[in-house]
Amino acid sequence: MKVFIYKRKVQLIILFYILVFILHGLFMQPLNELSDGLMRIFTASGVLVTDYIV
Repeated sequence: MKVFIYKRKVQLIILFYILVFILHGLFMQPLNELSDGLMRIFTASGVLVTDYIV
């Protein structure tokens, strides 16, 4: 039971860090540029989404 609780705590901490990074990135990017960039990524043909991840 203790191992389960420990694993759950670790998962929640990792999830918190991921959400912080995502929200920070969204707040640092102007909304109109974000929507334009996402539309270019989703409508591009023959381009892998992983090409945009740096």
